[in-house]
Amino acid sequence: MNERETSGVLGQPGPLVLVVDDEEDIRFVIKARLEAAGFRVVTAATGLEGLTQARRLRPGLVLLDLMLPGIDGFSVCAMLKRDRQFSKMPVIILSARSQDKDFETGISLGADAYLTKPFSGPELIGKVRELLSAREDGRPEDSLENEREASGVLGQKVPAADTPRARS
Repeated sequence: MNERETSGVLGQPGPLVLVVDDEEDIRFVIKARLEAAGFRVVTAATGLEGLTQARRLRPGLVLLDLMLPGIDGFSVCAMLKRDRQFSKMPVIILSARSQDKDFETGISLGADAYLTKPFSGPELIGKVRELLSAREDGRPEDSLENEREASGVLGQKVPAADTPRARS
């Protein structure tokens, strides 16, 4: 077993997900939902801590808030995506910021998805699974981009069942 795996559902290995959010309650809820779905979860409360954890642990995916003390989420995303070692690591921005300019900035910096708070648990788990599956399938990044564009999802608002706005 490597650092990205641990006991998940029924003792099966689960990917490591890093949750970066400055709100303890949000970290707790997301961690509980992801662990219940079989993922191993580590958390960070600041942008610097998140960047350090990502570089040290090399998680399978990062869930990233934007409004963080110190280094903001946009900067963390940009730093990870510019680094060759981490450029293919999926990043989901999960933020209360729901303006179109925030979404566009996140995607332009390399985020793989942008979801707004409050979020739907099943939608979040589904997006995490989708991005991890695409990475494990070894599909090239531009192949995933083409698939998103073809389905009309990239750059458009996608309503979720119980969230006001969700985008991916």
